[in-house]
Amino acid sequence: MYIIKLYFMKKISTIILVISITAICIIFAILRVNNYILKNQNNELITQAKQASLFIDAEDVSNFRKDASDLNSENYTNILNKLISFRELNPEIRFLYLLGYDQNLNKQFFFLDTEPVNSSEYSPPGQIFEDTRPVDIEHFLKGESYVDGPYKDSWGDWYSAYAPILDASGNTVALLGIDVSVDIWRSQTLFATITISLVGVLIAIIILSLLFSIYKKESSIEVLEKETDGFSIKEKKFKELQDLAKVGKFTFYLPEKFFYFDNHLASVFNIATTTKFSLESFVDLISPDDKENFLNMMDSIANKEVKEINLNFKVSNKEGNYVKYRLSGQIKESSINRMTVSGLMQDIG
Repeated sequence: MYIIKLYFMKKISTIILVISITAICIIFAILRVNNYILKNQNNELITQAKQASLFIDAEDVSNFRKDASDLNSENYTNILNKLISFRELNPEIRFLYLLGYDQNLNKQFFFLDTEPVNSSEYSPPGQIFEDTRPVDIEHFLKGESYVDGPYKDSWGDWYSAYAPILDASGNTVALLGIDVSVDIWRSQTLFATITISLVGVLIAIIILSLLFSIYKKESSIEVLEKETDGFSIKEKKFKELQDLAKVGKFTFYLPEKFFYFDNHLASVFNIATTTKFSLESFVDLISPDDKENFLNMMDSIANKEVKEINLNFKVSNKEGNYVKYRLSGQIKESSINRMTVSGLMQDIG
């Protein structure tokens, strides 16, 4: 009776240990992944702000009158139209605007707002930005790009990025700002949290199932045999989990310009795992709408302009259907002229 009791106590202790370790791993993974998402989102946001700032000439801004008469200015209209087009190409941007700084009032004001003039949230030229904070003025005077958020102002809850418009002397003439709703960012971290949690629970179930099968063995030979079978099952289950999450690994080599895909992605593209898949062949599978962004990313890698990549694009699978994938990875230099990009591709619909 004592032996039976001891057996069940050992079994329960092992179950508790597995559940505890799984919970810790899930929490750790969620924190790391969400931090990674936030970092990449911040980088993407500030990149957009810097890109939009390229449409603006500091001398043109200096000539603005900061009142309704600017609306009839050719330079003002030209800049406004370019920024409106940029905003339309980046639908996640809610507000895109140009801010100046009034030293007498110690507040910022609007040079330009891409919101429609008839919108209740439109800010006309010269309107004081009442939500100006010391951090905004500090970065304005320093002429620094920065990301802020999450924070709340009169318009809602936001993540924002700002890029300075500098004159020939290096003085800040204006700040270009873009706002993205906190809800967009939260939806991405929520998706990651749910996915990691589900995978973690499934792994815990698999491990517990393996333990239960091991506990049933009566001899050391049977235990060894079942452990071997268990590892095979575990490997199969992990493959099933990978297929469930629709995630695969890839490695890209430069200057050779070819991919290696794992079993999951090789199956998606109907090629052998050991196949060297050329960049040219892969680009042929990408949707025409996304090829330019993908090739720009490849140029950035080749020019050593980035250390990490994160891109959504559509690619044709073996059935000939376009499927949207999220590609993320890190770039490593193995020598002066050779680089390796390793990462994940996930089917996101």
